[in-house]
Amino acid sequence: MNHPPLLCNCLVISGKFHKIGQCDAFARLRLRRYLPRGRFPRLVWPRLRPRARIPIRVGATPRHEQNSTREAVVGSFFCAVRLTPWPIVLPAAAGIAAGVVAWGAVQHSSQLFGPALCRTQQGSQIALTFDDGPNPAITPGLLALLEKRDVRATFFLVGRFARACPALAREIAARGHTIGNHTETHPNLVLSSPRRVEDQIVRCQTSIAGALDGTASEPPKWLRPPFGYRLPHVWTAARRAGLGGVVMWSLTAYDWKPQPPARLIARLARVAQRRASAAGGLGGEIVLLHDGDFRRLGADQGHVLVALEHWLPRWQDAGFEFVTIDQVAGATAKTA
Repeated sequence: MNHPPLLCNCLVISGKFHKIGQCDAFARLRLRRYLPRGRFPRLVWPRLRPRARIPIRVGATPRHEQNSTREAVVGSFFCAVRLTPWPIVLPAAAGIAAGVVAWGAVQHSSQLFGPALCRTQQGSQIALTFDDGPNPAITPGLLALLEKRDVRATFFLVGRFARACPALAREIAARGHTIGNHTETHPNLVLSSPRRVEDQIVRCQTSIAGALDGTASEPPKWLRPPFGYRLPHVWTAARRAGLGGVVMWSLTAYDWKPQPPARLIARLARVAQRRASAAGGLGGEIVLLHDGDFRRLGADQGHVLVALEHWLPRWQDAGFEFVTIDQVAGATAKTA
């Protein structure tokens, strides 16, 4: 007598198909006749729970309980199995949650783990921000260029570099630029405990305050997390340290490594290109640049200086206004 073909669509097994789960030995022998030999792609499948084994006539296929079971004819036996969704649902939910957390931790525009400034209020405004300084190899030339073009910017200083170059930190403040906190040693705050995060912020505040000692400059009000990575305890630690909040960016030029100036000039062209969309209510750009390298003093960032020499006069001719983060935050507070 010929047996009917396999009608079950849920017995998908990782590995060899002769591993039928919890069917009895006779059913396994029968089922092997209708499955090809060898291995198949590894698939995730629900655990099978035998619900009933009912002797039936060969070729007959009951059609009841379609919503909660799947049917298979194995020789002259009918096996009804119930699908258990949790082995699939729980890992999927955990994966989605992990994806959301990862997005909130690294996405520069995310507000998931606390409010952060990402744009200026008006599309015609540009906030230039410089990370990882002060750097004696480039910061003095950068300050001279900004002074020449009457541009004010924001410098997020690494605490240990501010202690190493206090005169340069004082010059930044004396020229009317805003100084921000970029932690003491530039660690990845996502991998740091809440206690270490707060310690990094407080030590940087102390280092900058020591460098600015004897001036009328106020201590930093804003934190930029290293690499832009953050979790909820970063914003909380910043507030506990007396800072006003976290500052991110809307446009990065990927300038932290030495590169041909032409490459950076091409990337910064997006500032003007995105102005049309900003006019629709998105606001203007907070541009992330680097005047130093957090790994060492004296890094070669000359490409940044060349690119700004190219773009500053062109942006001014196009009608852009340059603002500091203090001005951005003040305008945001007025409109809130």
